[in-house]
Amino acid sequence: MEGILALGIPIIALMIPIVAILTKHQREMAILLAQRGGTTNAETEALRREVAELKDLVRQQTIALDGRPPMPPVDVVDRLRA
Repeated sequence: MEGILALGIPIIALMIPIVAILTKHQREMAILLAQRGGTTNAETEALRREVAELKDLVRQQTIALDGRPPMPPVDVVDRLRA
């Protein structure tokens, strides 16, 4: 029991600086992420607008194609020869 205690005390003493370093790192990363938060939201909104525009464009093209008569099937070999 004394051997475990004698070995445990130095290990715990060495863990204190490691925990302090990890805590400092986590704090710094949280600050960095909080600072980047504003730009990320703006980028996300821009991407959402672009996706909405693309969806509208696809819908418009689908509606335009639905009004046309179907095209006859074309053989791939004939298309390559032309």
